Amino acid sequence: MDILTRSWLCMPASQKHIARKIIESNADIVLLDLEDSVPMCKKQFAREQLLTLEHSIHNRRNLAIRVNTLTKSEGIRDLVFLLDHNIVPEYLIVPKVESAGELKVLNELTCATGQRVKTFVLGLAKS
Repeated sequence: MDILTRSWLCMPASQKHIARKIIESNADIVLLDLEDSVPMCKKQFAREQLLTLEHSIHNRRNLAIRVNTLTKSEGIRDLVFLLDHNIVPEYLIVPKVESAGELKVLNELTCATGQRVKTFVLGLAKS
């Protein structure tokens, strides 16, 4: 049975004490951003913050993770980090997609988890 999604809590994954904020929130979905809201110097710290989330948090809230664009090294690092640490969000948000090739790579990597991930692709319109 699908439950009505009423609200999203969106925050940078680099923000301190994210686990506590997630638990205190009444949001239906928690979106942790690794992309625009995270300065370049804090990208790795933001990824490592995801490791602080206990499995009980996954049971309380649907987790969404917004990775960096896959045409840049930070996006590939994001995906590899998620795979290496078996972090499988309910939703994976992929920004600035420019080609079908990116989606093919994404599909191959996410299929490797053996779990289903709902993927939202944000593309750029080409003129």
